[in-house]
Amino acid sequence: MGRLLSIPAERPFLASLARTLLREPAELLADHLILLPSRRACLELRDVFLELSPAPALLLPRLQPVGEVDLGDLPLPLAGSVPDLPPPIDPLRRRLLLARLVKAKDPMPDEQAIRLATALAELLDMVQTEQADLGRLAALLPGDLAEHWQEVVKFLGLLDEAWPTLLQAEGASDPAAWRNARLEAAAAALLATPPAGPVIAAGITGTVPAVADLLAAVLELDGGMVVLPGFDPLIDGASYEAIGPTHPYYPFRLLLDRLGRRPGDVAFWPDPAPARAAPARTAFLAEIMRPAATAEAWQNLELPAAALAGLEIAECDGHAEEALLVALKLRAVLEQPGRRAALVTPDRQ
Repeated sequence: MGRLLSIPAERPFLASLARTLLREPAELLADHLILLPSRRACLELRDVFLELSPAPALLLPRLQPVGEVDLGDLPLPLAGSVPDLPPPIDPLRRRLLLARLVKAKDPMPDEQAIRLATALAELLDMVQTEQADLGRLAALLPGDLAEHWQEVVKFLGLLDEAWPTLLQAEGASDPAAWRNARLEAAAAALLATPPAGPVIAAGITGTVPAVADLLAAVLELDGGMVVLPGFDPLIDGASYEAIGPTHPYYPFRLLLDRLGRRPGDVAFWPDPAPARAAPARTAFLAEIMRPAATAEAWQNLELPAAALAGLEIAECDGHAEEALLVALKLRAVLEQPGRRAALVTPDRQ
């Protein structure tokens, strides 16, 4: 049985992953298979391995992107043959075909039909990604629904009735269905023909059900490990139960529920490097992640001075003053040799 681990948010994820793996003998490192979210993550981890390795040359582990979004990042099945499924349809071609169906159902201007077709394509991707069934849509809605909503349901019936026939005539698959089939094949191949060395799935949250099933397959392997990014396994039970869709830990809760695991089943990744943050600061950050339902625990919280050391708060009169203050702070850091700075903000402007 595999292991569930987490690298805390205060540690650099890829560097922590690489440091621990580099402690293994060089000849064994090459036997590892590491599944990562994207090609970019694979390239960055490769660079981190080469940067941290004391040896001038290194046999890297096999780095395989899983790609939860981008079709170009999807893996081939890890063993066996590619599923017998037509290739994914071109997105533009799909919109045009859906627009033709929309106009056949209800004559309208081309521009409006394209907008509706785009929305239908997004809905189709969402439903297939979640492995849901559009055929159950009508059964989920009450019979006394307002008339215009009944019309909406009939309109959405295009996706369950006319679209599959048209897609078959095109000799193509929906992108989300094609991706799910590839991921299912990869999961089945892992279990049927396990790799010789350890398999590590790192930095993948498993928000796509088919990806979560692949992670479950990794945990079925003797040397399998799933390494979560930034999840705190020490979260108390009340806070964990109160985690809702708007909380940053919600994807982790969905994944753990799907895997039949609890936070207590998650261990910390063994990083040989000392933590960069003081324990008091780490405890403070853990408290910040409490959901609103358990925030009353802050009333009894006693923070040592080290928890807030170096933190400042500034109240600005507007965005212009805020931007000026940020710019001056960054400039003051960058004028010191060897110093680096980062700006984290929800506002790209």
